[in-house]
Amino acid sequence: MGKHLLLLVILLSHAGIAGERDSAGVLDLTAETAFALALKQNPELQQMRARVEAKSADFWGSFGLPSPVVSYMNEGNLLGGNSSVFFERRWAVSQSLDFPLRSYFRLSRVATEREALERKLESETLKLKARVKKTYTDVLYSLQLMELREEALELATSLQDAVTARYEVGEGSELERMEAEIRVAEAENGVTDAERILHKARYSLFNLIGLDPEEQEYGIQFPDTLAYIETDFTQDTLLASLEYLPDAVSVRRAVDAADHGVSEAWSTLLPDFNLSYYRQDHGTGFDSYGYEIGFTIPLWFMLDQRGKIENSQALRMHASWEERATVQALKKEVEVAWHGYDASLQAIRRHEKVIRVLSTEVKDLSLEAYRLGQIDLLALLYAQQRYLSSRIAYLDALRNYYHYIIDIERFLRTDLVLQTTTSE
Repeated sequence: MGKHLLLLVILLSHAGIAGERDSAGVLDLTAETAFALALKQNPELQQMRARVEAKSADFWGSFGLPSPVVSYMNEGNLLGGNSSVFFERRWAVSQSLDFPLRSYFRLSRVATEREALERKLESETLKLKARVKKTYTDVLYSLQLMELREEALELATSLQDAVTARYEVGEGSELERMEAEIRVAEAENGVTDAERILHKARYSLFNLIGLDPEEQEYGIQFPDTLAYIETDFTQDTLLASLEYLPDAVSVRRAVDAADHGVSEAWSTLLPDFNLSYYRQDHGTGFDSYGYEIGFTIPLWFMLDQRGKIENSQALRMHASWEERATVQALKKEVEVAWHGYDASLQAIRRHEKVIRVLSTEVKDLSLEAYRLGQIDLLALLYAQQRYLSSRIAYLDALRNYYHYIIDIERFLRTDLVLQTTTSE
């Protein structure tokens, strides 16, 4: 595997990923194209879209206008007599109507529920973006971890060459030669383990964006890399964003919808109306007409309307507690993301300023000192191990840094790393 790009195989014929293939059929899979594919194929997001569409359809059935009833009546026929003798024939059209105020509250409730679902869909989209970017970050981390493992193998091989050279001129011991051979084998195991981590990361990404890793045809490469990027935001900025987060707006609108539901339940005490229009035949043709107006009386309030009102009030209480729980959970997420970001940022800065530079110098000087016989093998191994450990620790801190920034992006609703400007 190369040090910068790893060619992977995957079926894209049904995927529709935007991008340009080179002459060898290799496609760049960026964070943006991965997110674009996830938007189209993620099952959870599609389910949420379907819920929004279903609620939109509910709106049109909430006007309180049931279908009119057309009826025909023939009365006054004599038993056992001539069936053509009748007292009256009548065609009628009847229409039931909810009390207008109830229709208003019902429409308000459904419209507000739809808005709450729309904000929930926005929240799920942001969460999906964060999951895609985190998983993509793990792939980039795995690629760079592979580079470090390969570098460790190169160092172990160089050490083995140096030990062998000293052993052949009688300056090294058999124990040192064996130790160097063990180091090479351990480094090879490290490369194998890095390959396992990479496969796991890429399969996770493929599953998340809706691609079957068993169906592979075209080559893919990941052009992005993990690198330290300066950011500019404060903890106060994050906390101030809580009120406007889609999750927070969604639960607030759910409470509003529950309020409308309570009002709708109380409005069932108001009368419904029934209007009927007749064309009548009293034996001289349908030359007469009549009409009828009726309204309901909530006589059985204790058995019907009371249950609806108490149920709506319970739903209102549930929505209120859900809003409180959601806001508390969001505040916790913001705090965790901020403190995690701050800790990883400090670790990266220490690596950049001190650890990374000094450990590299110690590694270079120690190998030369060992060749000249100025230090023993143990000191050389310690220097190399410190160098490799510091590089891996830096990479771990960088991955954590990206993960926390991606969480923070969801709160700020803007891209800070791995730009994903794709929209539907």
